[in-house]
Amino acid sequence: MIIAKNYIPRRFPPPWTAEETDACFIVRDANGPALAYVLPEDFTMLKTVPIVDPSLIIEANNAVSKRGGKGDATVTMVIHFNGRLDPETLIAIDFRMVALANTVKIPQQNPWIISIKGKKYKLVGEAMFRAAAITPLSFDPTKPVRALKFDIDLLMQNALAESSVDGRA
Repeated sequence: MIIAKNYIPRRFPPPWTAEETDACFIVRDANGPALAYVLPEDFTMLKTVPIVDPSLIIEANNAVSKRGGKGDATVTMVIHFNGRLDPETLIAIDFRMVALANTVKIPQQNPWIISIKGKKYKLVGEAMFRAAAITPLSFDPTKPVRALKFDIDLLMQNALAESSVDGRA
C-alpha cells in the first residue's frame, strides 16, 4: 500500500447520516458529531424567536471571538455547542446573534457599543448581550434571516435594565 506523502485523514469520516427533527435535519459523521443543521427548502419559519439564557449568547460570542473573525460564525457556534443544546436553541442563539450584529452596525450613539478608531470591530457591553437574549425578536419570513434586527428602542430599554451600576454617587 502506498500512502501519499501529504495524506491528511478525513476530518469528518463517512458515512454521514441525516437525522430529521421538528426544526431541521441534523447531518452527522461516522463518529456522531453534528456537522450541519439544515433547514428544508419549504421550511416555514416561526414569526418569533424564543428567548434564550443570556449566558448562552455570551458564550456563543466568546467562541466566535476566539476565532478572530475567521470562518463562519454560525458553524463555529454549532461546533462549540455540539451535543449540549437542541437545534431549536442553536437556531434561536444564531438568529439573536445575527440581529445583534445588524443592530450594532447601525450608526448611532449608544453607551453599550464602543467603536475603536482604525478597527473593523466594535466593543459591545455585556448588557447588550443580555438584552439580545431576552428582547422579543420577530421577523418577516419573506426576507433573509441575515437581515434580522431588533427594535432598537426595546433593545436599549432591556440593555438598561440588564446593566449594573458601577461605583456610588
